[in-house]
Amino acid sequence: MRFATFGCWNNSNNTKDENKPYFNDVIDTFNRLDKDSTDFVVVTGDNYYPKKIKTDKGKYSVFDDTHFSNGFNKLKSIEKQVYLLMGNHDLQYENWENPEEPKEPKEPKEPKELKETEETSLVNPDKCHIINKIITESNSIPNIDIKTKIFIEENNLFIFLNTNYFDTSIKMEDCNSIYENEQEKQEEKGKTEQEEKQDEEGKMMEYIKKIKSDINKKIKSDNSNIQNVFIFGHHPIYASKQKTTQTQNKIKSQQFNKHGIELIYDICSEFTTTRVYYICADVHQYQSSTLEITKDNKTITIPQYVVGTGGAKLDDCVADNTVMNRKMYDEFGIKYTRNDDCKTEYGYLSV
Repeated sequence: MRFATFGCWNNSNNTKDENKPYFNDVIDTFNRLDKDSTDFVVVTGDNYYPKKIKTDKGKYSVFDDTHFSNGFNKLKSIEKQVYLLMGNHDLQYENWENPEEPKEPKEPKEPKELKETEETSLVNPDKCHIINKIITESNSIPNIDIKTKIFIEENNLFIFLNTNYFDTSIKMEDCNSIYENEQEKQEEKGKTEQEEKQDEEGKMMEYIKKIKSDINKKIKSDNSNIQNVFIFGHHPIYASKQKTTQTQNKIKSQQFNKHGIELIYDICSEFTTTRVYYICADVHQYQSSTLEITKDNKTITIPQYVVGTGGAKLDDCVADNTVMNRKMYDEFGIKYTRNDDCKTEYGYLSV
């Protein structure tokens, strides 16, 4: 069996020219060299980056339908099954109209009278414009699958995680609900920040419980002898990158919250005699590392591959190999060792 994977790809700002983003080269190379021998492709999120425009009034993100569709049409050309995960940029709120462009005045609409049987969403569709477009576009392309979470093929278990639940840096509950197809039918006005935080944590815990249950059901219903477990997500469990400025080189780290780390630990603990790998994106480079996660004097080891090289602007590699070894969240000891092969090149990982 063979599969390919990458993430962080459909970037309308990072192009050689208006009609040829760097992502095109990645897919052209894949179609030429590896398509015939590849069974499927996993895209690990950040499926669209709006144009960034600076004006006197501030910075804006502008959605461009042409760039968006060009990217998905190129993905369609793979002609293989594509499993599409969501990243933080897919679920973040974005300004998708250029504030500098004059708008035609709109005629006021008569309020719609709702029937008792009609369901309405309280989510502002403009605020979640990107995920709505991704869902619509993906559903129109037969080889793109955004719904599959777990499957077994040739004694290999594949698990696709929505790691946005474990990213504490973004507010995305309502856009994530659209992706998970579980929109809340409750009034959000008047909620305190603490109440909103509790709602998000409740959703995350429900998600974790369901993922664990689904994995157990899948294993019990399949007679395969699992030899490898491949876990995919958008965010790294832990990773480092370097931001180079005119005055300094600053090393930044990105990591799961406590519940995300515990989920990985629990999954790996179920497969003590099976090889488990974690593959992700988010950091815009190729990076191979090893993570050791310790809880209650028990350590699990998991190789991690960051493949955020699909077409977004690349991040610098840390100048030397990084070892992070410390206690996190009062429960877990985590040792992170980055291997030698960090690359700042566009491409995909073939496994």
